[in-house]
Amino acid sequence: MYLLLLSFPPVSSFPTSVTSLNTRVSEWPLWSNYTEPLLISNLAAAVGYSVQHFQRLFVQEYAVSPHKYLQNLRLERAIQLMTENADILVQDIAIQLGMDTNYFIRIFRNTYGCTPGMMKLRLLEGEQKR
Repeated sequence: MYLLLLSFPPVSSFPTSVTSLNTRVSEWPLWSNYTEPLLISNLAAAVGYSVQHFQRLFVQEYAVSPHKYLQNLRLERAIQLMTENADILVQDIAIQLGMDTNYFIRIFRNTYGCTPGMMKLRLLEGEQKR
């Protein structure tokens, strides 16, 4: 986690408003490193905000919490992995995303209304119809 924080730009270059927060969030290495745990306190400290202020700005801009934002990125990546490799196991996807398999299946089902295995079948069927 320390190395992740070192990769952030200096605190002086971080935003003071929602508009500039939007510009900086997309540049954070956190979003491309799915296996790292998300600690809101570390993110807030890295940008020089209190946890409450950071979360308030983030939710104001993205309409979801930082945790939910990363969760959505992970789920989108899961779909991408399924599309790229039809033989990939659900457990392997969960591992690549830094998640427990049972938790991954649960949030996937809650988000998409089906299990990752069912989604893989739907994606395969869609590919075969082309």
